[in-house]
Amino acid sequence: MEIQDNDYIIVGKKEFLSYIRSIDLLMRKKGKNKISLKARGKYILKAIDLAESCKNRYLLDLNIKHGKILISTVYYEKDNKKYSVNTIDIDLKR
Repeated sequence: MEIQDNDYIIVGKKEFLSYIRSIDLLMRKKGKNKISLKARGKYILKAIDLAESCKNRYLLDLNIKHGKILISTVYYEKDNKKYSVNTIDIDLKR
């Protein structure tokens, strides 16, 4: 998984442990004290599972806590139809 120098991770199709490794890399090696998990649609549940797994199972020594959680809806139009997609941003900090 290619890591850019951002303070967020966009959750999608990749394997669960790939995201755990990315969070670990950003917090340990890059020295980030706060990162954000961003997800849309069906990947919202995966983002929530990631946040809880980092906090309670995988990265216990980092003492991760939840920060701000933002839930919103994005509206867009495609082929003259209106759609809405739910989004979530979960801040993790140590």
